[in-house]
Formats: sequence, structure tokens, C-alpha cells
Amino acid sequence: MQDSVNKDFSVLFFKFSDLGMMKLYPILSIALYFFCTPLLGQAELSPRLLEKMGRTAATEMIEARICLPDTLNWSLISVQWDAKGIPAEERVRRVNRLLISQARFYQDPVLEFLEAREAASVGYVQNFYLTNSIVLKALPHVLHACTTLPQVERIDLAEGELEPMEFFPAAAGKTSAVQGTENGLKAIHAPQMWQLGYTGKSSTLFVFDSGVWSQHPAFSDRFLGRHRPMDQAWKGLFTRHPSGVNSNHGTHVCGTATGLDPRTADTIGVAFGSYWMANDLINASTAAGLPDLVHLIGSFQWALNPDGDTATSSDVPHVINNSWRWRDQLDTVQCGGFIVQLMNAIEAAGIANVFSGGNTGPSNSMLNSPQRIKSNPVNVFSVGSVNGNVAFPHPISGFSTRGPSQCPSSGTLNIHPEVVAPGENVRSAWGMDGYNSISGTSMSSPHVSGAVLLLKEAFPQLTGAQLLTALYTTATDMGVAGEDNVYGNGLIDVHAAFLWLAQQHTPRDPLSIDFDLAIIDFYSPGVGDMGCDTSLTLEIVVENRGQQPINQIDVQVLNAMGSPSVPLTYGVQLPNFGSVDTVRLNGTYSIQRNGAQEIQVIAEIDSVDYDLINNARVFWYHALPLYELNDWNRPVLTEFDLGIRSDLWHVDNPDLAVGWDTIDSRFSNESWARVQMSNYDPANDQKDQLISPVIKYNSPGGGAPTLEVNYAYRPLGPVPFLHDTFRIKASLDCGMSFSHLIYEAWGDSLMTTTNYGSNFIPTSFSDFKTLQFLSELPAGSDEMVFSFETTNRKGNNFFLRNITIEQRWISAESFAQDFRLFPNPSSGRFELHAEGQEGRAFSWSLLDMQGRNLRSGSFVGGRCVFDLGDLSDGVYQLTLSNSDRTETHRLVKASD
Repeated sequence: MQDSVNKDFSVLFFKFSDLGMMKLYPILSIALYFFCTPLLGQAELSPRLLEKMGRTAATEMIEARICLPDTLNWSLISVQWDAKGIPAEERVRRVNRLLISQARFYQDPVLEFLEAREAASVGYVQNFYLTNSIVLKALPHVLHACTTLPQVERIDLAEGELEPMEFFPAAAGKTSAVQGTENGLKAIHAPQMWQLGYTGKSSTLFVFDSGVWSQHPAFSDRFLGRHRPMDQAWKGLFTRHPSGVNSNHGTHVCGTATGLDPRTADTIGVAFGSYWMANDLINASTAAGLPDLVHLIGSFQWALNPDGDTATSSDVPHVINNSWRWRDQLDTVQCGGFIVQLMNAIEAAGIANVFSGGNTGPSNSMLNSPQRIKSNPVNVFSVGSVNGNVAFPHPISGFSTRGPSQCPSSGTLNIHPEVVAPGENVRSAWGMDGYNSISGTSMSSPHVSGAVLLLKEAFPQLTGAQLLTALYTTATDMGVAGEDNVYGNGLIDVHAAFLWLAQQHTPRDPLSIDFDLAIIDFYSPGVGDMGCDTSLTLEIVVENRGQQPINQIDVQVLNAMGSPSVPLTYGVQLPNFGSVDTVRLNGTYSIQRNGAQEIQVIAEIDSVDYDLINNARVFWYHALPLYELNDWNRPVLTEFDLGIRSDLWHVDNPDLAVGWDTIDSRFSNESWARVQMSNYDPANDQKDQLISPVIKYNSPGGGAPTLEVNYAYRPLGPVPFLHDTFRIKASLDCGMSFSHLIYEAWGDSLMTTTNYGSNFIPTSFSDFKTLQFLSELPAGSDEMVFSFETTNRKGNNFFLRNITIEQRWISAESFAQDFRLFPNPSSGRFELHAEGQEGRAFSWSLLDMQGRNLRSGSFVGGRCVFDLGDLSDGVYQLTLSNSDRTETHRLVKASD
């Protein structure tokens, strides 16, 4: 009955869409209700949720997932779209709109019901249109109340259920190879595709993994975030910018699919002309340490619509590579529930969804999930591993998981894996610029993903399922004759798949590209990545990568919020392939001094462009905000409860690896800024800066700014080469240079605790130390920028609790004349003059920058001499006081 209902709805959809009446989605919602909604009784609470409720107090919130009807029969819809020849780029638009319409109809009443609950009973609510579900944290009585809503089908726990896919390190192959080509690429016949001119150009991979080091030379320039806004290229849960700090696993996967190092012509990837995007969801080695399932749903939903506009499709990846699994318990959720609908929706959108097949070997009693899901022969396309480093026939890897699937099915749908690819001792990218050889089906799946990217360049109108079908159909049979539970349908052959498709479709000719405009650089002349400029002059460098001349381009500039400039036309001189021209854009681009700016430029031509990704480029600039201190003793107190706000702070993290982030306190209701220097690998004296806004002083009484810093650090041990460094510097030229050193300490001198130890996290306020400084401004200066800088030696974690900057005033009655200290710096001998203070008594103290008193004394009159030749070079504080006032000055001991 339900299948016929779904069929009726899909036919209704086609009648509307064929007429171009997409505005009738409200009517579709009504159709969804009358055709698709069963008469629901009280919703079901899952057994594990009931068990959780039995152990939970009535006042304790539970994280749960409300399941609503999913009435879209994607298998039937895909068949109808295939029959109508709906191209891949149109399918993703239709899938998004159908899912959103369905979600609005079912979810709106439930969301209204939850909004009406008292605030103390509902912690948070997050809804997903991809799975038609709502995730919330609520008290048990709220969850019970939700079961009475007619739209609700089931309520389940929403706990973490992800696991990474294991990999096995190999002993050799950790260096690059000049003009080398990996054996696995040869085994799947990728070089034959390269000879035809196909490199994956204009196709995009989504690396659903542990993160990727975006600066690795094998694929850095093809990171999608260099061409589009970052939130369309990176779905970071743990870091704001692409990073492999969780693990090098994702970097290795990305390299096998897309890598070629231009420095050495070292070819490690199948489709080295393709682009890539990524997430960092798979962050731990055990399921207990991984994020909740809601993040997985959110990442797939993001992939369906990265730019948030259902009218576009160029932002959607063509392939998703998945080298992870859920927990292995066999249940209905994994064989027929919302996860099956999720996977089917991704496929219906035209995306190839490729999975590593598992590393549990021949004794596996239960396949991984979702690898066991099969709605058709290429749905959740799972890849086993062979050793591509030995001659054909390549033997199956001992770790490669064998079938059959435990989900109810028969014939082809019961067989696992679908195909095999090289996954043993595979050399690929590792770290920020290195290489490593490891083994696992995580290494075989990107061979298939790369093969799809090559085919996508040749046949852009085809869907991921059609391209996977070609690889599946033309795979070289291995093992026993026919499809089996060891090799699946055999070893993929991307060239054979191309020839098979070429019999049915005309491929694009990559060697005869008429027009391909690329922006190879975008910048503001004379401007760095931060400053105080509020208007920028912009230039682009464009290149002709086609065979026809380009004489004119239309250019549009967009900011991070998508606000466009008026398109302007510019003349260029790009007569032939490889010619380059620089264009200065008319006028200036105005920005607000509110922190991070992301500016995108897009250049277009009147003709059909082969690659529409490389004609856009992104320029990042941080406009330092301006903060004025103009009230009596008014502080700027910087805390981190809202994280490191990009509209306030600028984080300079040159290697995009470990850097400044925030962590919640374990003993107080506050957050701290942190650098986990022990996480660096390797330790190469990396410097990370946390840069303040511009602090402007209004001090008619002759005031100077004071700075107070609370920090905590524990050295790993008394080992000098593991001693991290912390510095506080100041800039008087709006961050162009930080030439004024205020504080510096390292190792034991930086210690704020009484012992050594690894993985340091403060456990009380006593673990923090307070630094106080009186910052001296040169004559005529009234602005200062502070830099809080760490230098990494892989020692331990460093923490900042808060930073206070305030105005202090010097009364005119305090001293008739200012003190003068000279020479400063000095190699040892300092003279202090207090002119006009003859006959008055003063006391003085010399302190190091941690506030420890080194020596003290007194003098009468206007002159005193200090000999500090026995002290180490560095910065010290000189405190002077009399009956009226105490004043602090900084002096620098320098031998040369």
C-alpha cells in the first residue's frame, strides 16, 4: 500500500515540475499529507530510549531524535528521472526542494509544540530536512508528550554511533618520488585516462574523514576554499579552517584521490586535476570519543546544499568518499530506517557515495554499517582491498572484509563488497608536506572516488550512480568466476568504464578546450592579511587555459555575506593558452573594521567555460577593530566565553595546524584561550599569534595603558628542547610589525605550577599566574596592538584566562618632572634622572617580567646609577615610589 502511495505522489510531482510550476510546493505539501500520511496512533519510544529514561531522573535532560514520516520513494523517483533523462545538476535541486517541502509540512507543528514548552524543559532543538528528523535535548516528560503528536512516528536516542575505519602503517615509502606514479594508479588503468587528457578537471570530491592538511603541495591549490567561501568548502566541527590535526588519515585519502606534487611531478592521486572539500568529523580512534550522529546527518545535509541556495548545483560535490563506519550492532535502523533514506537521497541527488568496505577480514560475522545497506547494486558503493604492488592478478588483502551482508536481501544485493581496488601499502600525502605508506580499505575507496572524478569530467551530465555502474559493470573479474563475496564484481578499470560509457554518450574532449578562464591570484597591493585599512584596491591575475583568445571579462566582487558589487567589464590580453594578464579592478572595495573579511571575485566570459570553479578566487583580510579608552579607568576586559571571536581577535596560524582555540573550564563557569603545543607533529618552532584590536588611548593627563594577563603553563619536564615560549609584543603601526617586546618566558621560567606533567589542564585558579605591565608609548603615539605569541617545541598546553587593558592616569601633582632612564637598552649601566625632585626620598625595586623581586634600594635627590651587568639579558621592570605615588618603568638589558 505504501509503495503505491509513494508512486502516486511522485507522479504528481512530475506533472507539476514538467510544467515548470515549482512555485506549487505548498500544494505538494498538501499532497504529501493526503497521499502519504498514515493514520498514526501514539508514537513509539525506542527500547534503548525507554531504558535510558528508566535510569534518568525526571529533572535530567536526554538527547533524543524525533523521527517523522519519510514518504519519498527515492528508488522510484530515480527510475523516473532516469527515464526522462534529467541531468545530474537538476536532480540535486529537485531533491533539496522535495526534502525541504516534506520537512516543513511534518516538522512545523512539532517545532511549534516544542517552542511552546517552558524554556527549562528543552535544552536545544535542531531539525534536519535530509532525514526528516528533529534532534533535541529535553526532559523526559517533554519526550513523552511528543509521542501524542500525530506527525511523530518514533523517538530514539541520539547518541554517537560513528567509528573510524582502521588503517595499518607500512614500513617503507615515506618520501616523495620524482616523476613517480603509484602502482595502484597503474593497476586501475588511470594513466590511460591521463593520456586521453582527463585529470578530473571541474569535478569535486568531498573527503568525509578526519580532516585534511589543506597546505599539502600535492593538492593545496585545488582546495575549494581558495575559490569559494570557506563555509562552502570546509565543514569543520573541531577547527575553523582545514586541518589534519585530528589525524593524517583524511590527508592520505585526499592524496590518493586527487594528489600530484607539482614540485616533483610525483603522482599519488587518480584525478589530480580535480577539486576537493572536506570535514573533520572522524576525530577519534574509538566510537566513544566521536561526535554525535547529528553531526553526521548535518554533514551530509551540508553536502547537498553547501551555499544554502536550492537553485544552484555547482556547489555540490560529485563524489563523497567515506572511510568510516557505524557501530556494528545489527538493528532495523541500519538496514531499513532513516539511514537508508539518507543514503538513497544522496544517490538520488546525483552524488556518487563511495565507502571503504571494512578491515575485519574473512572471519567477519557482521558487515560494517552503513556498508551493509543496499538499495541497488551501486548504492553505498563499498570497496574491498587488493595488493596493487604485485603483478596481476592482485591478491586480496588479508584485512579486506568479506560478505555476505546481514541485511535482508538476495542475489547481487547480498554480496559485499561491490568491487576492489588497491589498498595495501599505498603511498600518499601525510602531514603538511610529507608522504607515508599505509594499508586498509580506507586506501582502496579513494581509488574508486578518483576514478569517478575522471569519468565525471568526461561525462558531466551523468549521475554518480551511472558512473559507479560503469565501474561496477566493467570491473575485471577476480577470484571465482562471477561476482563473489571476496572481490565483489572485481578490480575497477577506469579506462574500460570510460570506453563502456562512450558507447552510449559522447564524452567531452579535454584536449580541445575552446574557453577556460582561470583566476590564479587575487590580492590587494601592499596589504597583508591584516591591518587597519577600510578600503582596498584589488587586483586579479587571470590566465587563459583554453585555445581561443579571451579579450573581455565580466568581474563581480562579493563579500562573505554574498553582497555583490555591480559586474564590470574589463579588457584583457589573453591571446592563447597559457597567456597571463593582471587586471586592477576599478575603484576601491570598502570594508568595515569588524574583523575577518572574506572577499570573493568571480570572472566570467560570454562563451561556455570548461571549468567554472577556477574562474573564482578568495582573498582573506582581517580588519583590526578599533577600541577607544576614553573614560576614567575604564578597562577592556577580554574573556573567551564566546570563543575567539573573529570580529575581535585575529588568529595568525601560518601552517593552519595547531593554534589558538578555546576550552571550557573544568572547575568554573568560564572558558579559556588555549594552544595545545603538545599536539604539534613535528615541533618546528611554529609561531601562533592571538592579535588584539587596535587600542586607542585618550590620555590628556599623560596616561599610559596597563595590561593584565592571566596565564597557566606546566612544562612537560626539565628538557630544554621541549620548552615552549610565550611572548607578549606590541605594535605601533597597526600590526605591520610587533617590535616592542613586553614579556618573554619559556620552559621553567614560564611555569605556573609546582610540578611537571603532560596534557596539562588547569584544575584550580591557583594554576594561573597574573602578569601586570605598564605599557610606555613613544611621544606622539596613541594606538597600540598587542600580540600574544606562542612558539612551539611540543611541550605542553598553554592557557589564557582573560586579558585586561585599562587606562591609568598620572596626576600632574605627583612629580614635577618625569623620570628619565638612559641609556635604555644598556649593556649594564643605567642612569635614572628625576629632575626637579632634589631632596626627596625614593625607594626602588627591580623585578623580572614574572614579578619576582631581584633587588631593591633607595636614594635621595634627582640622580641614581644602577649597574646590572651581572644580570642576564632581557626585559625587567623598575618600580619607583615616594610618599605620593608609585610608578613602573621598563628597562632592557642587552649586551650588544
